[in-house]
Amino acid sequence: MNNIKYFLQFLLIIPLFLFFKLIGLKIASFLGGKLFEVIGPLFRSKKVIYSNIKKAFPKINSSNTEKITKEMWNNYGRVFAEYMFIKNYRNNLFNSHINIKGEEILREIKENKKPVIFISGH
Repeated sequence: MNNIKYFLQFLLIIPLFLFFKLIGLKIASFLGGKLFEVIGPLFRSKKVIYSNIKKAFPKINSSNTEKITKEMWNNYGRVFAEYMFIKNYRNNLFNSHINIKGEEILREIKENKKPVIFISGH
């Protein structure tokens, strides 16, 4: 049963990726965010999301919870759409879209070959 489900997901995702590639990074990112704002809640329980937000922010009101949830889905959609352009990021074609703080620290780590843990944000 899972194999059928995964195959159907594949049939949906591949055309989306191709469409995103055709329309370019900026529009794909925007549309991916808006698309996930609409369809994201259909695939994930609001109870789980609200519960997790409430654990992180116990005194949050419902309008702020809704805002965070909408922004979360938008972010997921943008990341999804931007996967088609990851090679371009690696080839430094989208440097204007990336903000690296502490670049001198990265150079030092590279030179000294220290073990590190990286944390990033999108």
